[in-house]
Amino acid sequence: MRTSVYNTLLALVFSLTASQTLAALSVDRSRLIFNEGDKSVSMEITNNNKELPYLAQGWLEDEHENKIKGKFTVLPPLQRIEPDSKTSIRLQALPDLSTLPQDRESLYYLNIREIPTKDNKENALTLALQLRLKMFYRPSALKITHVEGHYPGIEAVTLKKKDSGYTLVNPTPYYLTFTAIRDSQKGVALPGFDPVMVSPKSTTELDLKGQFPHTSPVLMMIDDYGGTLRLTFRCSQTHCNAINVVSDLSIQ
Repeated sequence: MRTSVYNTLLALVFSLTASQTLAALSVDRSRLIFNEGDKSVSMEITNNNKELPYLAQGWLEDEHENKIKGKFTVLPPLQRIEPDSKTSIRLQALPDLSTLPQDRESLYYLNIREIPTKDNKENALTLALQLRLKMFYRPSALKITHVEGHYPGIEAVTLKKKDSGYTLVNPTPYYLTFTAIRDSQKGVALPGFDPVMVSPKSTTELDLKGQFPHTSPVLMMIDDYGGTLRLTFRCSQTHCNAINVVSDLSIQ
């Protein structure tokens, strides 16, 4: 009984402390694009706590959580951010960048750990929370210049129907992130779809646990700026071809 009460109180203390600590640091975007030829890419960090300073520790990893050396460096790797103030963090290119594939994007993750100042109160629980953002390295031949961030060749993406969903084929050189599926452009998101990021020139399975859009499925995907694009397909029997892609902002 005593152990149960102790565990309950510990969980309560943890949740309260976590809720107070969440959102101390925030960033000005949800992803980073590093184009070939750029010397560096910067991102703004804000300390939303109006009373306490925080340390921000930054580093870069690959998709297997291995720290990156030789291709990029994070500057500064550790910095202090005063209460209710802003600063920036910069990714800088290094010589080994030339060894990356030129026919497709490369994926990395920028980690930013927020480290609170020491609490002098007895029995205080201090948490070091961490942000993790996708960073895409994009060779010159794949650079996207128009405002909406529409991926060239996106219309070549296909779907093949199966019993529980679709097989999605991504022949493009870009990482494509899909967040939802609809049965029409103005329809609501259907339940049972798990968000997925599809690697360049690869295939993945979309298993639907809910309603199945048979005729004109619409996949919601994230663009370079964190906005939403709607990729509409037209299906004939078991095969679906992409017919157009529009920005979510253009749908009224």
